[in-house]
Amino acid sequence: MTYTIAVRALCEFTAKCGDLDLRFTPGPSAQDGIAGHVTVRSRRKAGYQAELTLQSEYRQLRVRGRADGYDPTLKRVEEIKTYRGDLSKMPDNHRQLHWAQAKVYGALLCQQLTLTEIHVALVYYEIGGNSIENTFKKFSQVVGGQTS
Repeated sequence: MTYTIAVRALCEFTAKCGDLDLRFTPGPSAQDGIAGHVTVRSRRKAGYQAELTLQSEYRQLRVRGRADGYDPTLKRVEEIKTYRGDLSKMPDNHRQLHWAQAKVYGALLCQQLTLTEIHVALVYYEIGGNSIENTFKKFSQVVGGQTS
């Protein structure tokens, strides 16, 4: 028997820390989120791939989801988050959850494309001010408990 879980649900369960209250207000609507993703993607270079479907299995667990975007030239996977207001007021536990999700997409993409390293970007798009904040980290594949 195989159990399937979405990347977001897996991260919400395993990477939860700090305050149990995950609200960050005022939150964008689903339509705002979609529009924000479209805006961010429209600013990317030709060849940028949006909404990559990824999945992997480990024993009886299948993890799957869609990475928001991937730039094959930069070897960079992006997780895009939309918000309203002051990003500095976003609780740290939210950012940690977002990073967990982005890193899982990075790991899945490395496995799918047999990459030894990948750049992971957490992209915050502020709907009201039309501004983007990017945070990047580079990760290498772990082989036998060692980072390569």
